[in-house]
Amino acid sequence: MKAMLLAAGYGSRLGEITNKKPKCLVAVGGQPILGHWLKKLDQLGVNKFYINTHYLPEQVEGYVNQHPLREKIEILYEDQLLGTAGALNRYRHLFDEATFVVHVDNYCHDKLDGLVDTFQNRPAKALMSFLVFKSSSPSTCGVVTTDKNGLMSGFYEKQKNPPSDIASGAVFLCSDQFFNFFNEIFDSQTDFSAEIMPLMKKKASCYKTNSFFIDIGTPKNLQLAEQFAAFQKEATVI
Repeated sequence: MKAMLLAAGYGSRLGEITNKKPKCLVAVGGQPILGHWLKKLDQLGVNKFYINTHYLPEQVEGYVNQHPLREKIEILYEDQLLGTAGALNRYRHLFDEATFVVHVDNYCHDKLDGLVDTFQNRPAKALMSFLVFKSSSPSTCGVVTTDKNGLMSGFYEKQKNPPSDIASGAVFLCSDQFFNFFNEIFDSQTDFSAEIMPLMKKKASCYKTNSFFIDIGTPKNLQLAEQFAAFQKEATVI
């Protein structure tokens, strides 16, 4: 498997925290969030990582150059932000096998072996599988509805009265057939979740995690992630 780690954004919602640091290098539990994802996906068998960069790219390069997995990592610099869909479009020729597409500004305690199992056993019509979780604030998320087979029947991005409290975790495991489909439907979209996922009805299977999952894109959520990581560390020591 391969992985595309989406890490080019400014992280502006984090305010002063990202004034001098890219969001993917913000630490949770003493480790940059990018490091959490590299470790997790390496343990699942990913053998090639692509990381797109734009904001403060030299810091990401410096981190990668010191990382134990550096030989498996390729940095894809964007001189202008392409957006999550635009980045996949530019680099889709790289994805010729099962590929994780991950927004790295999420902290996920799940090992994701269940997501891999869901992908491997997905219905024939499904081109991808992706992680979902129960959200306490669904109006701030992209939420999904599913059919009896676990296929996504609808995707609704940040609606005032969402039809579900099951939210997308923006962790996608895509088949090479998905990228063929993506090539057919791409037409200058920039946001993968808001513009591409609604076109994936009946073509994406869902894996629901019961583990801790949170978007660290705000100071409040980052603090919650830190508290959870500290609790887990303490529990491990005990």
